[in-house]
Parts: sequence; C-alpha cells; structure tokens
Amino acid sequence: MAIRTVLIALLLAGWLTAAPQAQAEPAAGALWTDPATGIVFVWVPGGSFEMGCSGSGCPESETPAHSRRIDGFWLSRTEITQGQWGRLMEDNPSKFHKGNDYPVDQVTWEDAHALIAKMNKHGNGTFRLPSEAEWEYACRAGNPADPYCGGATPDAVAWFNANSKMATMPVATKAANRFGLFDMSGNLYEWVEDCWHDSHAGAAADSSARTGGECLSRVLRGGSWGNYPAQIRVTTRRSDSDVKCPFIGLRLVRDR
Repeated sequence: MAIRTVLIALLLAGWLTAAPQAQAEPAAGALWTDPATGIVFVWVPGGSFEMGCSGSGCPESETPAHSRRIDGFWLSRTEITQGQWGRLMEDNPSKFHKGNDYPVDQVTWEDAHALIAKMNKHGNGTFRLPSEAEWEYACRAGNPADPYCGGATPDAVAWFNANSKMATMPVATKAANRFGLFDMSGNLYEWVEDCWHDSHAGAAADSSARTGGECLSRVLRGGSWGNYPAQIRVTTRRSDSDVKCPFIGLRLVRDR
C-alpha cells in the first residue's frame, strides 16, 4: 500500500492528527471590535521603517534615526473615548466631559493600566499599551516623508492649538492615515509603554518597549489640542510622570 494511502487511513482511524494550520495574517486595515468596550481595532501590517528624526535641526531626543522591524499588530483606530472608557471603568476622569465620542483625557499611566487589567479579564484578547516603536511605525503608515501622522498639512489630520478651540474634539473627525488610524497627531498625547530616555541611542532593532533603567517617567507621543504644529510632528516625543493632565489620553494594542 502506498505511503500516502497508509497515512490517510491512519488519519481516518484517529491514530494520527493533522498538523495545525498556521493562523492567517489579517488583511491590512481589517477591523476587530472588543465586545466589552466597543473599542475598534485596526490591523497594522508588519514591516521595517526608519524611526526618529534625521538631518540637521533634529532635537537630540528624536535622534539618532535607526532601523526598526515591526511585527503586525492590532491598534485601536482612535484614541479611547469617554464612552468606551465608561463602559468598563464606570467613571470619567476627563476634564472635558463633552460626550461619548470625545477622547477620555486626564488619564495617568496607572489609569491606563487599570483599564488594561479589566479588559484582560474579559477573555477577548490580551491588551496593552503600544511600544514607542509600534506607535511611530503606525503613525508613519509607510510614508517617511509625511511630517504629521497622515499627511503634510496639520489642519487636515490633527486637532491642535489653531483649530481646536483649546479643548478636545470628537475622534475620527479629521482625515485618517494610510493605515486607517485617526488623531495620531494632535487631540491628545498618548501613553506608550516605554520609559523615557533622552535619545534613541541604544534602542533595539525590534518593536520592543524600552523599560530598563530608573524609569522615573514614561513616553508620550502625538501632541495635543494645545500644541503648535511643530509639537505634533511624527517624531515629536516628550516625557511625563504619572500625573493627571487634560492633554493626555491613550490608545491600545490587542495581541493576537
């Protein structure tokens, strides 16, 4: 009897099991909604990119530019909203109590992790803050020339001091970037998992967060409703300790 026929017979008899099939990669831009909070996640396809600022005039904190390799991941399509936060946390820490479609503000780094802990208990996946490398890769969306997350014109993609009326604005009301992500420039700064370092010197080549050292403060990315255009650029970064501030919100990663 041919080997192929024997193997088929053994499979049918239950003596052998078929090899598990590899999990298919979601299509770029695919959506998934968390049933516990209503947060919509977008699939960001993996790839390599040049992280940081290059050329003359770059702030030291944004240098040196260096290559990073990012695996595909799910990232929330918008900053977490007051409605999404309230469904699980049953409170609203925001200074701007303006409605369910507005981003939740005054979120500390510890508050962000309290939300993550509750989401992880629901069994719908494992959630976390993005690493700084994942954040910048998602912001750039494959275009190294864009100074802002989604384009070259800040008014088209971001809420900042010239158009925000000095307050948060509803999410997803400016243009998305090429990955289908909204408000990565402006509206609110967003926490990432990394500890603050004064530059990118010593950063890894993969997508991991930098969590070593004293970690007296964490990294914020993206800029806010109160910033000038120069402060909401793709590479702009700042640090903050765990304090409540109406400039700060978050977006999340869902691990498969």
